[in-house]
Amino acid sequence: MVWHDFFKRRAANRSKDERELELPSSLRLSSYAKPTVHTPKRSRAYKDSYLNRRKTIKLIDPFQNRNVVSEVQKVSEKLCVKFGSRVQLSEAWTLEFLRKHTSIPVPKVYCAFEGIKGRKYILMEHIDGEPIGDKWAEKSEAEKESLIAQLKAIFEELRNIKHPRPGILAGVDMQALFDPRCWKGYLGFGPFAKESDFNHYLHCGMKPTSIFFSEKEVPWVTNEERAEVRKLLEMQESKQHKICFTHGDANSSNILVKNGKIVALIDFEVSGWYPEYWEYTTAMNVNRYDGFWKAVIPKFLAEYPEELEMEALRRKHFGAMGFRGSIPME
Repeated sequence: MVWHDFFKRRAANRSKDERELELPSSLRLSSYAKPTVHTPKRSRAYKDSYLNRRKTIKLIDPFQNRNVVSEVQKVSEKLCVKFGSRVQLSEAWTLEFLRKHTSIPVPKVYCAFEGIKGRKYILMEHIDGEPIGDKWAEKSEAEKESLIAQLKAIFEELRNIKHPRPGILAGVDMQALFDPRCWKGYLGFGPFAKESDFNHYLHCGMKPTSIFFSEKEVPWVTNEERAEVRKLLEMQESKQHKICFTHGDANSSNILVKNGKIVALIDFEVSGWYPEYWEYTTAMNVNRYDGFWKAVIPKFLAEYPEELEMEALRRKHFGAMGFRGSIPME
């Protein structure tokens, strides 16, 4: 019994870095993704209780409650459950924060928790509405203008939310951000003290002095790749941006409409405090097949053409799959 207690205490006292080294490399945080500022650590579970857990899990089709990455299932006229291994509980806190501090229409959250095998669950209000893009071409010009005006007001309010710690890039609760469109972004990154730390993460820790730029040491990299990566680094460091609250996934399917009125903005799992251009560049890149939406976005979001070019270079060289789509830069 004594030895059992000893090893139990020893396991509990291991540092986060020690525990992380036991994980497969694919599941370890990148060094440049780690926090550069101290923020309070707290559970992201919301109204987590035995009864809420039992009720939520029972609502889901058992067949769908297996090995799901991210799924939303409507379980009644007024309820739906978002669940899966890559669902972020930070979304629950974001939705409740927006409900309390803004007039932006978002679903109400009833509970959020992590279950077995890393699956997360968010029980929330089901909003009756259709994606704004449904039959967009058939809408009258007056209806389109009305919806765009509503969108502009919503995103202006979102971007003008008072930052509790100005300059820090973090989730709504001042903890890690998530974005699967970045290298290992589904594991979380930050919070960061300043924009340059965020840039360092975005370009996978690359520096102007990196061996990457040596033709002798790294002959397999082309001159075009070196030139474009150097341009990316220069563009990222050439400007400083205001840090604003950002939805981060402003595609047409995440805006619900009913009877000509926007009734909900949904899917806040990649939201947080980001540079002001991030809302625009993520919206423009979020769905390459959604042609009509790219023409609509500049009508309700400020445009950042230089940053859009910068992001195109970053996504080309340091996207979700690492350098060249397969090679991590660490």
